[in-house]
Order: sequence, then C-alpha cells, then structure tokens
Amino acid sequence: MLNRRKFTIATTTIPFSLVLTRSLVGQTEEELAEVDVAESEEETSETEIPEELKTAKLIYLTPIKTDGEESKCQGEVWYVYLDSKIYVTTATDAWRAEAIRKDLPDARIWIGDYGVWTSAKEKYKEGPELMIEGAIFDDEDKLPEILKAFTDKYGTGRYPRVFKEEIEEEKRVVLEYEVK
Repeated sequence: MLNRRKFTIATTTIPFSLVLTRSLVGQTEEELAEVDVAESEEETSETEIPEELKTAKLIYLTPIKTDGEESKCQGEVWYVYLDSKIYVTTATDAWRAEAIRKDLPDARIWIGDYGVWTSAKEKYKEGPELMIEGAIFDDEDKLPEILKAFTDKYGTGRYPRVFKEEIEEEKRVVLEYEVK
C-alpha cells in the first residue's frame, strides 16, 4: 500500500535518479573514468600534506637538479605554511633563489627539527618528505600577511623585522613553494 511517506520518497528520489542517469547517458567509459580520476586527485591532494608542515619550526630544503638528483646544497630553513603554500625568506643571491632563477624550480623538503643540517647527518631525511615547486614571490599586497605569519610563528624578535627591511632593500627575497 502506498502511504504518504512512500509517495514523498518516490516523488523526490525518482526525478533525481532520472537527472543523474540522463547526465551519464552518452558519456564514454573514458569520460566517466576522467571524472573518477579528478575526484580521487582532489582527495589525494588534501591528504598529501603532513600535519607536521603546519606545526614544525624547520624544513630542510634542497633544489632538484636537471638530472633529477638532489643538489648538494641542503639546509634547514624557517618557513611559514599559509594558504596551502610554503614561504621561505632567503638572501637574494642564496642558492635557493638562484636555483629558481636558473629554471630549477623543483625542490624536496623534509619536515621537522633535526638541528643544523651538517651535524644532523641526514637524519632529517627520515622525516616527512614533500616535492615542491618554487617561484620568486612578488605580491607586495600579500607580503605583510606573510611577514605577520613569520612573526606569529617565530616571535616578535629581530628576524621578522630584519626580513622586512632586507626585502625592501632587495638583500632578501621571499620564495613561494607549492606542493607537487
């Protein structure tokens, strides 16, 4: 027997299923697979970011050379993770900035605090690892937000002020990295 509840469910469910069916009819298996891949990539990109990236004080960064090998230049750096991007300040002529200028934007990072990289004896390579792609940051409107994030993370001591002054004097640049 059809009661009011069954009638309501049927009248709301059937039109939805017809719309769904009509939207899928005529699509090839390849097109349907692309939808599945896109959805799974979105899910993956959200879960790829280790929680440590949001809380650690240091990352260890190395550019990736054209042959795919890590550069011998590796080091621990202060960073902020803001709006799904990693920001680093460095000397304008530092190897991190030079690598990007030489069209070597790829880098690898390890997350955590293992001390100075030379005495850490590569122990940092046991930490969470990400591949990232960098660019020289040039959005002056967003710069105050990034510097505030550095101040919030590392305190109101000398370095955030120095970062700001040296960026203005072009002695320092901000590098912006996205997770690959």
